[in-house]
Parts: sequence; C-alpha cells; structure tokens
Amino acid sequence: MKRFILISMVSFFFGAHVSAQNNTALSSWKTYTNDKYGFSFQYPSEWTKYGKEANVIDKTGSIVAIRVDFIRRSTRTTILIEYHLAPHGDRLYQYAVSQYNSSKGWYEKGGKEIQVAGSKAVEAFTTINIDGRGNAINPPIRIILVNFLDKQKTGSIDLKFTTPLPHDDIEVAKFTKLLSTFKFSD
Repeated sequence: MKRFILISMVSFFFGAHVSAQNNTALSSWKTYTNDKYGFSFQYPSEWTKYGKEANVIDKTGSIVAIRVDFIRRSTRTTILIEYHLAPHGDRLYQYAVSQYNSSKGWYEKGGKEIQVAGSKAVEAFTTINIDGRGNAINPPIRIILVNFLDKQKTGSIDLKFTTPLPHDDIEVAKFTKLLSTFKFSD
C-alpha cells in the first residue's frame, strides 16, 4: 500500500511538473487567429508567419481555400495550413480518409487517426530522401500531413509540416503541441 501511495505521489508530482512546463512553454508561444473563418492555434515564437495569408482561387475566380505559411528559418522547418471551404473541403477530407482506410498514397507506409479540435483527423508521415529528379536530399526531410473537418463538418483543414531529420524530434514535438492548441470559435 505504501508503495502504491508513493508511486501515486510521484506520478502526481511529475504530471504536475510536466503540465507546468507545458503551460510555461505555451505562454511564450504566439497565437494565430483567423476571425473570418473562425479558427486559431498557438505556434512557437521562433516560427514566423511567412508572407501574407493567401486566397486559393479556382478557374471560375471563386475562393476555394485560404493558405497560411509559417517557417523556422534556423532549422528550415515549415508548416503550410490550408482551409478548404465547403463543399470542396468535405470532399477533400473524405478522399484523405478513404486513402487512409485503404492504406494508399501517403498512408501506404502508415498513418493514424488522431484528435484535433475535437474532431477525428487522419495523419500521414513520410521521409523524403530523393527529390523529383532522383537527386539525394541531404539531410532527408520528414513530412507530416494532417487532415480534419471544420466545426460545421463542411470544410477541411490540411496541415503540411516539413523539417530536416537532424531536428525532427524537437520540431515534431512542437508540431504536435500546435495541434493540441487548434480551436474553432463559437
């Protein structure tokens, strides 16, 4: 019984300590908010928004998505966020889910279901060693794709995270933390 209490106390203290560290780390993070489309997330202060938010326009001139890019220049880590508006967003998400369910495309070598902003998301990951021309990429690049529906379940959010392998453990942990801060406004 004493051992159980000691383990419980250590677990409680350690968990509280980790939680305090996470809150401290997040307090230095910046917040991106898109009031027009109703979502926000926190990102590491060493990452910067790269360029302006861009509208993605189809051949009829209609806005079908918005795009926001972030970069950490020192590690060459990038994150591309695209919010695909209805009705295309739902279709793109359903396509990603079908690829995940059949283990095709990006999901052929693995993938998983995760939760983002209270929604089911599909995540794919890969490492790129060779570019499109057959040349070796040095260092190799880790890529993670995450797709999930918006609050209304009509649009979708697609995130593409890339980072060189020497930094992938640290940067992937930051990306995972970013996903945990993603929110839709009411």
